[in-house]
Amino acid sequence: MDKPFIGYGNESTPRIPLGTVALESDGSAYFEAPAGKQLIFQVLDENDMAIQTMRSTAFAHPGERLTCLGCHETKNESYAAKGEQPMAFRRAPEKLKPECGPIEPVNFYRQIEPIMKGRCVGCHQKEGKGPQKMDYESLREYVFYFEGGMFGTTIKKDHGGSRAIPGRCGAAASRIGKAMLTPAHQKALPAEERHRVILWLDANALRYSAYHNTEAQECGELVWPLVDVDPANPLANVE
Repeated sequence: MDKPFIGYGNESTPRIPLGTVALESDGSAYFEAPAGKQLIFQVLDENDMAIQTMRSTAFAHPGERLTCLGCHETKNESYAAKGEQPMAFRRAPEKLKPECGPIEPVNFYRQIEPIMKGRCVGCHQKEGKGPQKMDYESLREYVFYFEGGMFGTTIKKDHGGSRAIPGRCGAAASRIGKAMLTPAHQKALPAEERHRVILWLDANALRYSAYHNTEAQECGELVWPLVDVDPANPLANVE
């Protein structure tokens, strides 16, 4: 396949979940992030589901301290004017903690298909409920994904918009994500596997981890993107 779409959406690019950090009660976080990488941030709830996800990216140079104050503080006052600091700034920056398994790019065939075929499809077919096939295309209506931005428009019903609406994106807005919270699915799937499915949904439900070697990817092999990452050390800063 030549230059395939990475996922359902036409703006999808490979994604590598780098990890999580604590969020303070005032909503602040302070952490070390890889330099020279495109970064997307999400706020997660108690079920590890994204409440909201950035529709833009951030980028930091080596040694740069990047803050998100300005857009996110109130328009009529600031922490500086009040002589205060965000709670997270009162301690040393955290290191990212891997969220679910090893740090590697999101890939349906490697991380999700084994769960769907091993845990889900048999029960679904027996009960006659939910998706009866668990291949990538058959799950389209059961997931959530963004698209549109890279094609010059964000006007895409249900899948577009210039910003994510809290609670209406990713796993929380998908049929599979909602199913993960039901007693039946909590009993059928181990917590780590439920978490992996949720992470996949929040990462735009991607099919491939890179634009090359798609046949190897469909066999479950680990294939890294060719740019923007050091597979030997994905959290490494650019010197």
